[in-house]
Amino acid sequence: MLREKTQRRLFRVLFTLGCLVPTLLVSAWAVARYTPIYKMIALSVINEATGLQVTCQQLETPRPNEYKLTAVEILDPVTERLLAKVDRLLVRQTEGQQSSGQWEAIVGEAWIAQPTQSTEERFPLRLTDYHEIVRCSFESITVDDPGNTWRGVQLEFSPALEEEPAKLIVTSSESDTRFKVVQQLVKHSVKTDVQLETGTQPLPLDLLPLGDEYQTSIMGGSFTGYAELSFDGKKNTGMIQQGHIRLSEGNYSFGNDSIEWNSADIEIAKLRWFNNKIIHFQASISADDGLLSRNTIWGLNQHLQCIPTDQLNSIWEVNLDKPISYEKLDCQIGFNILGLTLKTDNPEGALLSLNENPLLLVPTKDRIPLWSVVRAFFPNTAQLVPNDPAALKMVQALPFQKTQ
Repeated sequence: MLREKTQRRLFRVLFTLGCLVPTLLVSAWAVARYTPIYKMIALSVINEATGLQVTCQQLETPRPNEYKLTAVEILDPVTERLLAKVDRLLVRQTEGQQSSGQWEAIVGEAWIAQPTQSTEERFPLRLTDYHEIVRCSFESITVDDPGNTWRGVQLEFSPALEEEPAKLIVTSSESDTRFKVVQQLVKHSVKTDVQLETGTQPLPLDLLPLGDEYQTSIMGGSFTGYAELSFDGKKNTGMIQQGHIRLSEGNYSFGNDSIEWNSADIEIAKLRWFNNKIIHFQASISADDGLLSRNTIWGLNQHLQCIPTDQLNSIWEVNLDKPISYEKLDCQIGFNILGLTLKTDNPEGALLSLNENPLLLVPTKDRIPLWSVVRAFFPNTAQLVPNDPAALKMVQALPFQKTQ
């Protein structure tokens, strides 16, 4: 599920990108006002103004109010970690006085490190103190890995005017993955809206805004499809349509339950959530060559009414302390306020199979109450007031009716 805090890798990158361009503009303007003898003084002015550590190898002034910089690096002043670097930058002031107006920037190849949480928290709101309109085009932007490169990225920053908040808009339409990000910035607050559509090239899952508690499950995974996301403080709203998530080898644990897989595919027909709560979910799930904990098998049988076969019963009695191996997990899952549906296209109704023999069958009941879903993974959960923090998270994420 897409939820939790705004500590999300994609937005850390965008926050850094949003700070990168005004920082470059301030650098160009400030360095241009000083002779080389006083370059250190200029850099100290830049660092004080931006809250970052900026270095520049060379500066040229081709014409008035136009500055060309090469080999620009931006570092975290606390950790001295490299945050971004740009091979070349051309900045020109298009109107207004030297200290205000509109600026245009043409950036060559930019590289951005995957920012940390502390970086994200320190720098984005400094943009609210910036008072000039900025328009910038990037030849390319790479995030950490050369495989994560976008071309034709456009950025526009508008300062706060009267009752209008400062706004940062980032778009990319030339790369295989197209996106538009709009951030509204006010003191101590950032509201972010994202539209994202991948092409044939999958997007690494670690660049999607998934909650930090899921990152260990999705390392090496990828996403293709269309998504809309909105973050306002701790509130998270959005949707995914016709999305495909591909997971490489991994595992996920919740309570005393766990599942492992060698590979897995999740075909999302529709996923909608509002204020961190799932409203509607419909997907097909397929996983190969993995393990299910005995607690998980027991919960699926006792609370979701999945039916064990004779082969599962014989394996259960022999390997009392070992998880259950499966060759194939295959199902269609959906839930909303009315409950859960769990189906499969397998002829015998097999949810789990081993050596082409069914182990666990999907329930015959059409719809299962959501409280049964919680108890399948947290059997000791008390209705209304879960006593397990992980169970409480699940309850808060599911669309329970107020009377449930």
